[in-house]
Amino acid sequence: MKVIKVNMKDSTGVDAGAIVNTWCTYSVNSKDVYTLEAVSTSYNEDHGQWAQNVKDGGIYNNGTVADTYTIDKGHVSLVASSDGVKSDKRVYGNDKTVYINVDTSVIACKSDYEQQTTKTGNGYSDVQSTPAADLDKYYMTGSTDVNKAIIIDDVESVTVGVKNTNIVVDDVVANDYNDSTNTPYTDAQVAVPKSEIYTLYEGGDVIAVITIGEDQGTTSKYVYVHTDDVEWEEYGHGTSEKWRWEREVLMDGKITSLYEVTDSNYSKIDTAHMNQGEWYKISFDADGNVKSATKLTFATSTEYVNEVQYVDDAIEDHDSVVLFDQTFTADIDEDDDAEDYDDDWFEVECPTCGADILVDDDALVDGEVECPSCGTRYAMELTDDEDQESEDEGEEPEE
Repeated sequence: MKVIKVNMKDSTGVDAGAIVNTWCTYSVNSKDVYTLEAVSTSYNEDHGQWAQNVKDGGIYNNGTVADTYTIDKGHVSLVASSDGVKSDKRVYGNDKTVYINVDTSVIACKSDYEQQTTKTGNGYSDVQSTPAADLDKYYMTGSTDVNKAIIIDDVESVTVGVKNTNIVVDDVVANDYNDSTNTPYTDAQVAVPKSEIYTLYEGGDVIAVITIGEDQGTTSKYVYVHTDDVEWEEYGHGTSEKWRWEREVLMDGKITSLYEVTDSNYSKIDTAHMNQGEWYKISFDADGNVKSATKLTFATSTEYVNEVQYVDDAIEDHDSVVLFDQTFTADIDEDDDAEDYDDDWFEVECPTCGADILVDDDALVDGEVECPSCGTRYAMELTDDEDQESEDEGEEPEE
């Protein structure tokens, strides 16, 4: 993939701001100068482009109001133009369609963005009484012009074929992005792109589509944070001018190190963003580094349940279920002789808070145990007494 620099000063008919977001055809002359021409947004049988604003879900989802838009093998159509409600022209993904999911970030730009309070529309059409009836590609609610904008800055994943695709596109909002003090932006502080789906089509087929969303096919894991902060951080990792962090967590029943690499001195896995004693869903990039960390909120009617009695219902409704029950107790008859349980369980002191932790057969099989008081989890390793005795007998006595 080649990166080219576009001279917006000499360009015509294109918004010169940071939020352009358009498909273009191009030609190259003998001096390796590229000339770009934006693809038409008027629907035709040959080729064209269109942008979908998830905020217009009531129109684009056939009347179903939603803040997300799913693209997968059961949802293959995308809008090619809009002239009102259900008469939208649609095009369809196939086994050759390229789905490019991208990451975004906030940048300081040279041009100022003035107030544009209309959040509907996509900036492509001015046909009145249609969901796209607004030529502004962004919104910003503040009365004072701003020079910050949310832009596409990297490719998260590339998938070929709609049968292999599972992307959930969310409405882009300013509050999802933080400033240098880690405070979320407001709609009055940054220009936000209206559309999240940018479709390029030929005839009735989707050639390619850019999405600002979450690729459900990227690797995600659930982790429990038992450490109080990152183990170390460094600048200038390898030969690059990047920051790198490492933090230990419990993942898949084992103590595992998480790694994060960024361009700025801002970490998603430090103590300011990942709290000790909490569960998180971690998404990884193609290099195995942390891309995002989302704290889990446990309740009785979600995929993250806080009592074992709700597990069966959760499994019926969700593909993945996490149980975090901190209220369990040992159900032991006080009248029974304690010696009867010597081989079945024992107690150890929690190194973190000093409470007693019950270690039973299930804990030994799982290879980890959790403190019922502070919630800290510990990995365990089983050793065979006879093997240990054999090793001890085989050692030469010290003189």
